[in-house]
Amino acid sequence: MPVVDRSSQRATGDATQSHTTVRAQYKGKKVKLKSGGPEMTVNEVVPSPLGIVLACAWFDDTRLSKDTFSLEAVELVP
Repeated sequence: MPVVDRSSQRATGDATQSHTTVRAQYKGKKVKLKSGGPEMTVNEVVPSPLGIVLACAWFDDTRLSKDTFSLEAVELVP
């Protein structure tokens, strides 16, 4: 009888729920890196193999900059 590993199915379901929760909490909000730096706007919440990442945009003087950051690296700006 074959063994079916359902742990990945549960993990996928949990990740989707987590992604939905994080998206509601962060999308369109201002964040900054815990290590410092400019305030950034979260444009998108993206699931990745390494966990959830935030696609952010900010201005460096007059130049628009964009990058992705791990959820653990940022904090919401009050």
